Amino acid sequence: MRKNKKLLAILIALLFVMSFSLPVLAGNHPGQGVGKGLEKKAERTKVEQEIKNYKIMEQGKIKVRNKHINSDLPPVIKDGRTLIPVRAITQGLGAEVDWDEKNRIVTVTKGDIEIKFDLEYGEVYINGEEADIDVPPGLINNRVFVPLRFISEVFGEKVKHNPDTDEIEIGDEVGDIKGYVTERESGEAIEGVMVIVLKDEERIKRARTDSNGLYSLVDVPVGTYTLEFSHDDYNSVSKYEVRVKEDSITNNINVIMMKKETEVGDVLGKVTIEGTGIRDVSVYVYDGEDWIKRATTDRRGEYTISDLPVGNNRLEFRHEDYETVRKRVLVEEGKVSTADATMIQKSVEEGSISGTVTTGDGNPIRSVDVYVYDGDDLVEQTRTRSNGEFTIGNIPYGVYSLEFSHNDYITVTMDDFDVESPETILIIPMDAIQ
Repeated sequence: MRKNKKLLAILIALLFVMSFSLPVLAGNHPGQGVGKGLEKKAERTKVEQEIKNYKIMEQGKIKVRNKHINSDLPPVIKDGRTLIPVRAITQGLGAEVDWDEKNRIVTVTKGDIEIKFDLEYGEVYINGEEADIDVPPGLINNRVFVPLRFISEVFGEKVKHNPDTDEIEIGDEVGDIKGYVTERESGEAIEGVMVIVLKDEERIKRARTDSNGLYSLVDVPVGTYTLEFSHDDYNSVSKYEVRVKEDSITNNINVIMMKKETEVGDVLGKVTIEGTGIRDVSVYVYDGEDWIKRATTDRRGEYTISDLPVGNNRLEFRHEDYETVRKRVLVEEGKVSTADATMIQKSVEEGSISGTVTTGDGNPIRSVDVYVYDGDDLVEQTRTRSNGEFTIGNIPYGVYSLEFSHNDYITVTMDDFDVESPETILIIPMDAIQ
């Protein structure tokens, strides 16, 4: 009997010990219940979520695509890295933000890129893969702050820091515009002319000419712009379709201005096709090789241009759907001259883009997404076949941007790509994501 009691005591003791061991043996599968991309590790160390020992950065020092980013809490500098409220930077970049309060995870998504910031463990994941980060995200006044350069570069944006001003610019590649302004009658330089860079009526940059009539517009985002030149004593002048290229200087954007008291007259007219008015026709006025005035026809095809210099002026009528028309008009002092124009439909020239997308050693890559953009507008898209080849047809002649994208490879972009022949053939190598 005693022997049985002793055996029973041993069995109870064993069951007691096993009750503590079983949860370890029957634990959840790694990653269970923690969300996409965030697998549980055997050993994870929690970190301090509150950011401490930081330096507050002055507001107005950060630009995204040439627009200042401001928020109710200023950016901070921690261990030499700039951190910014996550919603401030992501809104500037056009990304979406989601906050998982339970797991303390911030998810930032833009296109096919997803970044997860795990505040509890100081970890970061890009499309499910853990990434190295020297300064983790954290909280200040219960607001999530993330490293500015890290999140910008993951989304493919370039970051530039000016050590002299401590300003940070994120976004488009930039170039410079330079030129000089002179007086029409004397050829002398004009000081104090305001030069404004416009993009779709939005002011991007501005500068004034110096005593030599010179001006310089630096760090203008790559693109095509209108330049407006104005001065209290002179008639305003505009220059159109000024192109800025990456890390280059667009020189010799020179302008001749005419004093306001110079004899002037007006020109009006109507632009038609088979007797019907054409709206949105751009009417340019030349002074030598320079554009000095521009107007756009209204819904009836009518336009008016005021304060043109007296004399024989050259006009040019442009519309993307019609052949350009050029004509001359005599402008008389204090009078209104008429210059009508008749346009004909433009025959659209189209081309195709075809090619092969390969790895670095020449093997074809299938299922690569190929996009053709006209500015920010998607024109066409396709996907490579099993042999890595693709073809996109019926693309009007012009300048486009191409993008080649695949989840396993680094995205390739081609800017200022000219379609100017019936067929353009490309070979695009892509590097695998490490």
